[in-house]
Amino acid sequence: MVPISIMFSTILGGCTEKETTDTSNTTSPAYQTDLVDHTYECEDDEDWCYQEVTTVTLEIGEFESYLGIDNQLSEDSCLDICIHQSVPANYNVCGCSYDGENDLGDLSITCITYECAVEGRGHGDVQKAQQVSGPTAMARWFARAFHAEASSVGAFLQLQSELTRHHAPQELLVRCMQAAKEEVMHARMMSKYCADEGGKAPTLEFGDVPDRSLFELALDNAVEGCIFETYAALRAHYQAKNAQDTRVRKMMKVIARDETKHAQLAWDIHQWLFAQLNAEQQEQLKQAQKDAYIQLQKSADRAAMSPMVAQLGLPSPQLAKDLCQRLAA
Repeated sequence: MVPISIMFSTILGGCTEKETTDTSNTTSPAYQTDLVDHTYECEDDEDWCYQEVTTVTLEIGEFESYLGIDNQLSEDSCLDICIHQSVPANYNVCGCSYDGENDLGDLSITCITYECAVEGRGHGDVQKAQQVSGPTAMARWFARAFHAEASSVGAFLQLQSELTRHHAPQELLVRCMQAAKEEVMHARMMSKYCADEGGKAPTLEFGDVPDRSLFELALDNAVEGCIFETYAALRAHYQAKNAQDTRVRKMMKVIARDETKHAQLAWDIHQWLFAQLNAEQQEQLKQAQKDAYIQLQKSADRAAMSPMVAQLGLPSPQLAKDLCQRLAA
């Protein structure tokens, strides 16, 4: 297997943002009714995603700036309001509706979003998708990132314990412990920046995970480690180069380096576990990884764009999809 760090260099060297003109919905007719209601297919899996409904209220003057020449709110403009006024980066917009005036005379737009978490390695007893609060979009992003990093601490300790029980090589056990220590540092950085934004990092509660068979452990590692953590590491490299927020750029340089090591660890563990499974179990692992890549591509393809994307240095939906496809290849 090609080392992860070399693969990342090849992928990022071949994938760049392209300046394109958004032509989506340009041929759609203007909506001639005062009320607008649009829904879109989104992932709705309670193990991966959670729904958030937000109501945006605009004064008449600001609302009018979104109207077309026919003084109607188009589908694109409704989405623009959700993306610019409500939706944090990396959310998927699944519904947008203009509800008319509220009791104060302001105009109300309801935005329905799903966030599907694929942030690195998850812990078996901690839900990946957890709703967080904060006074700013950046505070909420740092809080969600803290949740992902802190979950990974427990995940690596859990992984080390299970690998020990299955008599894995000592070298893999040592690398699991080192990864857990690195995730502690990542979580501390996220917690600090969350606090700097006036937010509060969420509390995680780690319960006991039932002893898993060798196959169950291999299946979890094949998806959580090999696919999701590898993609998270690749995206961290991209953010380290492209984030406009200096805190994020500095932080991601450290995280990208560490997450690349963690991704390599996942694939090395995968190789050891895979060799001990029968042919049917090996095929199940291969299929699970294919399904995980499809999940990544769907999430990337529907990811919302917002002003925070530039601050965080996140790839555009199209580039994110290209990165996923290159990983899958």
